[in-house]
Amino acid sequence: MRAFRAISILVLSFSLWVPAVAGEPAREEARLTAAMDALEGGGYETARTLLEGLVNRVEARMLMHVIHHRGLGVAMDPGKAQEWFDFPREWPDVPLPNRVLALFWRHKVGFYGPETALKVFGERAKKGDAEAMYFIGEAYEYLPSVLRDYEKAVHWYRKSAETGYARAYGALAFLYFYGDGVQEDHGTALEWAERGGKRGDVFAQRMAGKIRSMGAERLRDLVEAYAWYKLVWLNCGRVGNGGSCPEDKEDMAAIESLLGPAEITHGDHLARKWRQPYSKD
Repeated sequence: MRAFRAISILVLSFSLWVPAVAGEPAREEARLTAAMDALEGGGYETARTLLEGLVNRVEARMLMHVIHHRGLGVAMDPGKAQEWFDFPREWPDVPLPNRVLALFWRHKVGFYGPETALKVFGERAKKGDAEAMYFIGEAYEYLPSVLRDYEKAVHWYRKSAETGYARAYGALAFLYFYGDGVQEDHGTALEWAERGGKRGDVFAQRMAGKIRSMGAERLRDLVEAYAWYKLVWLNCGRVGNGGSCPEDKEDMAAIESLLGPAEITHGDHLARKWRQPYSKD
């Protein structure tokens, strides 16, 4: 089974993400979001550090349960996992965020397997939850091979993207590029990748760079490929543990070596231009 895509939502570092005037609830939400970003990107130490400061949040305790149950960046420890799971039962029954449910089923942790997650996501999708639609698509893309259904993945990713959910754009670009669930179509893949990339989705930006450098001949444009990889590199340090930043830098450097000074300057300009609508700095 292929590995899950690294986290691809642009997320500013914790200190920048929360406005100075924000109250404690907003800071907790931002901390939880940053922890989930780090977990999805493989930054387990960062995630653990963030979550340890949220011991009074059910969602945080559930994620710490996953970390210790599966040994994510730490020694596997069922006892410690259970300690995190044993939060006071008088706490309010908090509906778990979609991303917490997704992390549970990805890591095959007990009661929130893919079937349960799909049921919950399905109920939320009926109410117009675009993020839940995205995770239904992800479930169908990454289920065990006997249950995997790329056509359903494309269907749900498209429904999510049509509502403007950024992560769905890169996912669609990936499936169209490789022809999973749809006929291979690099042109359509590029359309989805560029739409998502200009909304700040790092995976979509990465796919746009890949298509512009390695896709169908008619779509190749090394200046734009360089610009997309430069954009990924500019954003990458803010995404959890950095995702696959070293590889992105290598891709950018390889393309840069083929360009002249004027082309590099133009590529830098494009990267800044595409980044401006969603950048906070």
